[in-house]
Amino acid sequence: MNKLSKPRFLSNGFTLIELLVVIAIIGILSTMILTALSRTRTKTKDTRIISNVRQMSIVMQNHYDRVGKYSLGPGVGAGGAHVDTCFTAAGTDFIPCTSKTVTGDADATSAINKIASDICNLNKGCTATASGLTIWANNNQYAAWAKLSPFDYSNWFCVDSFGNAGIYTSNDGPTNTLNSSAHRLCSSD
Repeated sequence: MNKLSKPRFLSNGFTLIELLVVIAIIGILSTMILTALSRTRTKTKDTRIISNVRQMSIVMQNHYDRVGKYSLGPGVGAGGAHVDTCFTAAGTDFIPCTSKTVTGDADATSAINKIASDICNLNKGCTATASGLTIWANNNQYAAWAKLSPFDYSNWFCVDSFGNAGIYTSNDGPTNTLNSSAHRLCSSD
């Protein structure tokens, strides 16, 4: 070996360009992983909201078994047709529903408030656009729904006393006509 040549361990390193290429590849891969993870988080939140709204079926049926009606309290709304809603201010505006009191049923009060609070937290807070749990009920029927994904204002999950449950696409939530002749409350019609 020539004494003037470089030692072998000094001549086998990476060039600056090679290091930058490796860093760029790592950056691209991490961006792809974070994007996929974000979609997974949204789907997980939506699944939890759907589970919470489905629990409302159990809460409402237990309430009916205890008191003999679905109505959660005194009537509100035009002509008493929409007897009870979780989001109400003067029967027309929507406000957050985390402190609903159910007349004569402490168990339903506790369950509804826990479900509503969880949905509000998942949707990053409830606002005047009703991003949380909404319940419409009269003596004989009910519907409960909540907005999915906080960034998509058109998808709602709804359950009702007729066994209908599903995701509906609408700008303002499911259409509900609570009257004695209604046969489907959760509807996107």
